[in-house]
Amino acid sequence: MPSKRRNNGRSSHGRGHTAIVRCSNCSRSVPKDKVIKRFQVRNIVDDSSQRDLREASVYATFMLPKLYMKMLYCVSCAIHGRIVRVRNKKLRASPEGRIYVRPNFGGKGAGNSFAVCEFLFFLLMFFVCFLFLFLCVCC
Repeated sequence: MPSKRRNNGRSSHGRGHTAIVRCSNCSRSVPKDKVIKRFQVRNIVDDSSQRDLREASVYATFMLPKLYMKMLYCVSCAIHGRIVRVRNKKLRASPEGRIYVRPNFGGKGAGNSFAVCEFLFFLLMFFVCFLFLFLCVCC
């Protein structure tokens, strides 16, 4: 019978059995090599509370510690929570499809790529004008 994926959805090459872990979302038992792993780094408090703490603090340069969590998702929760996406057969088989780039759902850096390109364009134009003026003055 043909298999859907090259690795059959697991990364246990040469191992018969792997440990069982629990999904962070629904507590389903999932083999450790099949689980989708994401490392999440968050601030302990939100930005507004962080600003209040900074204003009330005696120390000028006190940095609040961050919260480091390794999230383990079963396949169902990862698809439902948009951690991973369903890919068609051609994309799964191609080398480009194996490299997964997480989509940015309006988070940091969303929509400002045009602004960055525009800034770089103006910077380049400024440099060209400056170079032109410099050459005119020197000659």
